[in-house]
Amino acid sequence: FGIQCSNFAAWAVEAAAKEGIQEVLFVGHAGKLIKVAAGMKNTHSKFGDGRMEAIWSFARNYVKAEEKEILKKKILESNTTEEAAVLLRQAGILLQTMADAAQTASFWLGKWSGNRIKAETVFFSQDLGLLGKSRGADSLIERLKGQTTEQERKEREYGESEQRNFIRNRSGAGRSGAYDFKGSKTDPAVSGDRHSP
Repeated sequence: FGIQCSNFAAWAVEAAAKEGIQEVLFVGHAGKLIKVAAGMKNTHSKFGDGRMEAIWSFARNYVKAEEKEILKKKILESNTTEEAAVLLRQAGILLQTMADAAQTASFWLGKWSGNRIKAETVFFSQDLGLLGKSRGADSLIERLKGQTTEQERKEREYGESEQRNFIRNRSGAGRSGAYDFKGSKTDPAVSGDRHSP
């Protein structure tokens, strides 16, 4: 199942751990999750920004020495993570930067859960789509897909069984006219003749 946690990343994994959940796939916009990667428990803007500084802290490991100062200035002057992501893509370091950030976000999520949860993280953007994911994200996604498929099969079988039971239980009444869905002249509420005896 999926849960939306808004800005409350740390609280979400603490609550999940209390419920006995052992694995979490955290999927979100890079603008929020880069703050998680920076160690911010609450990603609301009133608790600080630091998005560009966080992006640069991961990107600087992949930039050529001669390009560092120029790219750093551009990233720190960016207004949005979308703008910064475009700059990283142009520099050819988007995927590794965001994979590093996603891995670090997963570390923090696990730590905030008291190390009771193994978290995997996926970053995306509105314009560029998938930006990066932690090392175990693909494996967890595949396992979740398998669980979802099995759950959907069970729900479908249950639904079909319930539908058959409903029809079987109502079939006698349907033949007598009590459940005539086209309207019955003998039922004033259905026929519209509410005043007839």
